[in-house]
Amino acid sequence: MKTTLLKVSFHLFTVFLLGMATKVNAQVFTVDHITYVVTSITPNTVETFDYNTEGETTVVIPSTVESPDGGSYSVTTIGEGAFDDNQLTSITSLATPPPSITTEGNNDTLGATCHSCRS
Repeated sequence: MKTTLLKVSFHLFTVFLLGMATKVNAQVFTVDHITYVVTSITPNTVETFDYNTEGETTVVIPSTVESPDGGSYSVTTIGEGAFDDNQLTSITSLATPPPSITTEGNNDTLGATCHSCRS
């Protein structure tokens, strides 16, 4: 839990700094155990940020997701480390084209098990 909170805080700080230049207000929400961060509001896009291990060992990333406040967003990016350390057996993206994958660090989960994803 502390790791997730630290990741969210760091990412929100980063998005905040970028948002100051781009006028994007950071919004974070969770749907089906996947946490998303809004990356743009014109067009509406999000990136995956984290995965709650209480979900399944197989993850299906939707092409679009609806936030709790009713906004619809295209899933365009799988964030660095979003699915690491969750003992997943499969990650599948429904998006066409598949989301880009941010992999600045070690992202073994995606390298071994991501189906229909591209880097």
